Amino acid sequence: ATSANPNSTFTADANFPSTCTPGSVQLTATEDSYIVQNSPSNNNGSSTALRVVSRARANVNSEHRNERTLLKFALPERTGCSITSATLAMTGMGSTDAGRTIEGTVTWANAPAPAGGAATAASGAAPTWTLTSLLQSQYGGSATSVGVLLKDQAENSASQQTQQYRSSESTVPRPTLTVVFG
Repeated sequence: ATSANPNSTFTADANFPSTCTPGSVQLTATEDSYIVQNSPSNNNGSSTALRVVSRARANVNSEHRNERTLLKFALPERTGCSITSATLAMTGMGSTDAGRTIEGTVTWANAPAPAGGAATAASGAAPTWTLTSLLQSQYGGSATSVGVLLKDQAENSASQQTQQYRSSESTVPRPTLTVVFG
């Protein structure tokens, strides 16, 4: 219960219990796919691999050949809670140096534009990304899911960079998002 004060602000009643149950939850991607710049109509939602690739044009007459990964996670309802941390974990399949449905329909041509800042990860077999700010900006209100776009920070690189991760179609381990509520 709340009561109004003369300054038109509200104060909480000390006897009203908080509805937030702090804790962490590990979410598995509900949908994922990768998209390819020079194949803008192709969908790869059934692939067991997710790819992030940076490739420059082969020559001046060719297109860039970058690839990006999109992930979607359903968010649990935690009334009265805020997100205190969020971490995405992916399992690598190897790397080499040289609000809509995404799994069945996303392509390079219709992919949603990225929102929010970039998150970086160290290379390795099981990289993680801190996505706390992204989730804090999307959580609450009517948001029931969060989307994540992974792309190389140096797209169109002259030296090809390829990262490949297990998708939700893989047996295990699948992409996970660990969210801590407080």
